[in-house]
Amino acid sequence: MWYRLVDTWIERLKWPIAALAVAWLPFIVWACLMLLVQVLSAPFGTIAFGAGLALFVAGWKLYLRFQSIGLWLMRAEHEATHLLFAVVTFHPIVGLSRESRHGSHVRFLGSGNWLIQISPYFFPTAAVVLWFFAALIPFSSIFFLKSIVLGFATGFHVVSTIREIKRDQDELRSLSWKFCWLFLPSANLVLLGAMLAYSQNGWSGFYRFFSDTLHLFSVGWNLVFPTSNLPAIAQ
Repeated sequence: MWYRLVDTWIERLKWPIAALAVAWLPFIVWACLMLLVQVLSAPFGTIAFGAGLALFVAGWKLYLRFQSIGLWLMRAEHEATHLLFAVVTFHPIVGLSRESRHGSHVRFLGSGNWLIQISPYFFPTAAVVLWFFAALIPFSSIFFLKSIVLGFATGFHVVSTIREIKRDQDELRSLSWKFCWLFLPSANLVLLGAMLAYSQNGWSGFYRFFSDTLHLFSVGWNLVFPTSNLPAIAQ
């Protein structure tokens, strides 16, 4: 079955990807600092993004964390992210298992891989879904509203991730804390930076942010290995 082959390669790439994430982190941070300079020079779109993020955080602090619906939504997104990455790595979904303490869990064929297991701790499924639908709306006049919605969904992801890291110690421990600390900072920072860049300047901001991170990484690589024939990743 395809998923067994995919799992084998994902597991083999686990530590090389962790090493790449660590090597890439300084350049992601630098690209984020460049993005913050852009935001400070033209903050209009990002004000809406920040307002949406603050709205969710305030709603969580004052109301949602005390309601079963808020906790259920976070757990549902957590399991939906597992499901998404299981499907992406070709695992047939066979259903949900019920556990009294944590609710439902996705069940799929095969033993899985580290990418499925760690995915809820860096991938903002709710924000990406809203981002996708917002991208389908062609009217630039409501970009301000798009940014608010994206900021709200980003707030959901940030609060949910912090809460899950504190709660799901066993799930992360099984991956090894060393790997989590190597991989998760870069993964979270690049996705949060991408969403902030989109709120700042739409798709052109999104592409520019990724281009900056890749270009900086390419420059850094050539400084460390000046005799390398590695081509420039981005110009």
